[in-house]
Amino acid sequence: MRRLVGAVALMTMILGTAACGRDDIAGQVKETDTVTVTETAAPTARQETPNTRADELCKARGRTEGDQACVLTGGTIDHDVAFDGQRVVKLVNVTVTGSAKIIASGPVTVVGSTVGGTLSIRSENTVTVRATTVRGSLEISSARTATLTRATVRGTLDCDAVDRATGGGNAIAGQTTGVCADIA
Repeated sequence: MRRLVGAVALMTMILGTAACGRDDIAGQVKETDTVTVTETAAPTARQETPNTRADELCKARGRTEGDQACVLTGGTIDHDVAFDGQRVVKLVNVTVTGSAKIIASGPVTVVGSTVGGTLSIRSENTVTVRATTVRGSLEISSARTATLTRATVRGTLDCDAVDRATGGGNAIAGQTTGVCADIA
């Protein structure tokens, strides 16, 4: 109600000022005329998704090997992150406070890193996880080869549709499924 009264007062002042300088519209506006005020919402801040977060990190800090590769070395990624659409993804000495999802058509390498949640990797090529701690589960799917060496996984280790798994020195707290059961 206050906005309507304020808008009416403002329009009356504007029209009154305009009418003072122009005789041709004098008398056309009556006190009973209704003024309609349309409010528009302020634009909301762009919501950052795990995928846009990864894209921005790759552009800002990732050494790229062509347009479809992202190599991140060192640093912390707050929240969840999802690398989707890269051909090659390498995370070296990176800490992710949330979960990390990597979908790549080429090789994926995670070395000396820590993931606070689940690490999910889908690659049509090779997956290498070495000297990395995963506080959730480690899920590897659709890879030709998975190599796990000195990995610590506090949840389950699941290898689904992985052709071959190699490695050793791993500490898996939860259940191990698929071909990765041989290297736990």
